[in-house]
This record gives sequence, C-alpha cells and structure tokens, in this order.
Amino acid sequence: MPLNGIYQPELLPNMKLQPSMAGNFEFGADVRFLNNRLGFDVAVYQADIKKQILQLDVPSESGVARKIINAGHLRNRGIEFAINGRPVDGKDFTWDVNLNGSRNINKIIDLDPSIRTYQMNEDQGVHAIAEVGKAYGELVTDYGYVRDPKSGLPIINTNGTSFKRGYASVGNITPDLNLGFSNSFTYKNWSLGFLIQARIGGDIFSASHQYGTGRGTLASTLPGRDAASGGLAWTDLAPDGSVRQRNDGMIPDGVFESGTKRVVNGNEVDLSGMTYPEAYDKGYVSAMSPLNYYGMIGDWGIGIREASVFDATYVALREVSIGYNMPSSITERLKLNKLRLMLVGRNLGYLFNNLPDGIHPEGIRNNATSAFSEYGGTPFVRNMALTVQVGF
Repeated sequence: MPLNGIYQPELLPNMKLQPSMAGNFEFGADVRFLNNRLGFDVAVYQADIKKQILQLDVPSESGVARKIINAGHLRNRGIEFAINGRPVDGKDFTWDVNLNGSRNINKIIDLDPSIRTYQMNEDQGVHAIAEVGKAYGELVTDYGYVRDPKSGLPIINTNGTSFKRGYASVGNITPDLNLGFSNSFTYKNWSLGFLIQARIGGDIFSASHQYGTGRGTLASTLPGRDAASGGLAWTDLAPDGSVRQRNDGMIPDGVFESGTKRVVNGNEVDLSGMTYPEAYDKGYVSAMSPLNYYGMIGDWGIGIREASVFDATYVALREVSIGYNMPSSITERLKLNKLRLMLVGRNLGYLFNNLPDGIHPEGIRNNATSAFSEYGGTPFVRNMALTVQVGF
C-alpha cells in the first residue's frame, strides 16, 4: 500500500529494488622526458552505469503518485590529460606550467521497456531529459521557434505580434571540454602564480534573460529604443484616435504564417510566407514598439524559451597569488625555520563569458547533475586573502 502517495519498498513485497551497478575500465600512460622537466599523463576510460533507480509517474487512478524502478544504462566515454613542464630552471628563476583537461561523451543506451524518454529536470517549460540513443541531458522545450522550412526564419503568428511556438531541441547540458591552465614563477625569494579555468560548450537556460528581455530591464534590450540606437520612425495610433510620432520602431526577423492577411488602403493583402522586413518595405505593416518586439521573445506568456538558452562557454581567472619568503637572516633572528607572506585572490573575474548582459554562467539553481538553469543566481564573488605561514 502507498504511504503519502509514494511507493514504500518495504510495504511492497513484489517490488525488489536493487543497487545501481557500475562497471568501468581505464588505460593510460604517464611519461616523462628531459629529467622530468616535461611530462604527459593521459587516461582514456569507459564507464557503464546500469540499474539506476528511477521514479516514474503513474495514472492518478492507481492511488499513488509514482513508482520506483531499476532501469537505465548510461555509458560515459572520455579522455583526461595533463601536460606539465618546467621551461626555465635557473639558479634564481624557475617557471612551471601545467595544462590539464577532460572530455566526456555520454549516451543513453537503454531506459525501460515502458519508457523511451525520462525527464530529469524542468524549469519554466525547458526540460532536461534522458532519451534512448541520445546524449545525457538533452534540453527540449515546447516554447521553441517554429521555423519556416525554406528560409529557416521563425514563423510569426497570424496576429503579427507573437512568434509561433512549438517543440524544439535546444541544446545539451554537458560541456564539450573542461580545461585548467596554471603557471608558477619563482625569482629568488619571490613567487608568482595564476590559474585559468575554462568550460567549453554545454548549454544553460537563463530565466534572468527571459524575464529581463520581456520586461526591458537588460542592456541587450536598449537597441531600438530611440533613433540613436537604431529605432525607426513610425506613427502610433492610440485607441482613443490620437496620433503620436515615435522613433523607437523595430522590425522582427521572421516570416508570416500561412493565412496571414491585412487590409491595406481598403484592399486585403495576403502576407503568407512574406518576411516582416519585406512587408514593412511594401507598407503592409508598421514598425513595432520595443514593448511588443521584446515581448515576442521574452514575455512569460507568449515568449520563446529557446531564445534564452545559451552556450555557457567561459574562461575564468580563478586565482592569482604572490608570495615572499623572508630571508634566513630574518627568520634566524626571530628563531623561526620559515616565514612566508602571501597575497591570494580567487575568482577574480571572467576573461570571456559567452552569456549576454553579464549573466553568471555558473549561477545554476542547484548542484544536481541534471541542473541546467539560472534564475537570478548568486553573483561571481571575488575573495582576497593575506596569509602568513610560520614554521618553527
């Protein structure tokens, strides 16, 4: 019998859950040259995870919320590497460098005979799914662009004020490559080091961008708001019949849906398959206000979530440190074996951030393996520290 709408395994004798099973193999090489001044460490692996514990929805008429089963076969294949060297090894000056990285490719081999697609996470109509034959963490949504098969442009609904929405595959959460690059220098008693970390590829959905676009609070929504920023002159006819001349007209890049018609100078014009710029140039439609233009993309009711899914590539300056070892003449006087001062800065900033409007590419809502969305995430916080290391 269910308890609080959830299957309780100890109360269901026929339901025999088993532990997940994992099997893997790995081979690699660690080679050194030039008296250990140059080294290569490479490993190639495959890991298969089977019998994962999944929760599946069941019909509400059953009296329970979901059932728990063993299912699934996830395969990970990848490579990890590290290259380290000492280009300079002098009496007073040394330079050490290290580059490491990893590349992982995964695939859903199997789920369960009763399902082909399993939803792992969801946010605002964007779903991270596992689908047989595809990579882990595919992103799909019903709020995607429906595109014209000929031009590939988004289709504009017959009302002319919104894009036509439909199902779309919009990305994958897994990065293509993770990299780390560190350098350390020493000159006599001084030391200097820095660490750069990069994520290449992997997509996230930004609710901050979706909200900010629809409400016009992002810097990326400034273009078109006046003539200086590219706005077009147009005549705004208010419901009360008053006329106002404006210079914030905007033209969406899209194709009118089949069946779109307008009455122009008393004649009905068929706009089916015509692009909005073409219809504008012929005088069939007027320019849009920024409110309508950005609302077509970001309004929560009619907006397109696909427009807020981005490649989350970034390059971050993770750490910079500078240190000084006090000379023996000072440490001996203080009866110390070691006295070292170090200034360290961590998370100093992004050297490159592919997300617009300074949105934090690491501000994911939670730390689940299937997490993919940013929703007003925490800012990128710098840390500075002064440390004193004393040895007796």
